Amino acid sequence: MGAVVINWMEAASATEYATLAPLVTQHAESGDPIARDMMQTAGKQISHIIRALIGRGVDKIALIGGVSQAVSKFIPAEFAQYLVPPQGDSVAGGILLAKRSFEQKRKRA
Repeated sequence: MGAVVINWMEAASATEYATLAPLVTQHAESGDPIARDMMQTAGKQISHIIRALIGRGVDKIALIGGVSQAVSKFIPAEFAQYLVPPQGDSVAGGILLAKRSFEQKRKRA
């Protein structure tokens, strides 16, 4: 059995790993110590990103993705004032960034 799991882990894509996220969040919410540790680690990693964004002057940060709501519970409270609900999905955000970039380049020309 262990070899099967290791073979899957070595071959799995990010999308395939993402299918495990609901299982991990469910177990974390029910108190499983390993799943809680995984979520706490994710919360700490996200807090490092949030801290870096704040350092660059960002004052509103939206978490997106399938586990964003679950992992937000594991982000230190000191960052709560910066977290806002997303105004769209990642595609909408990408389009907005592309438009801004285009407008900036057009202004320079």
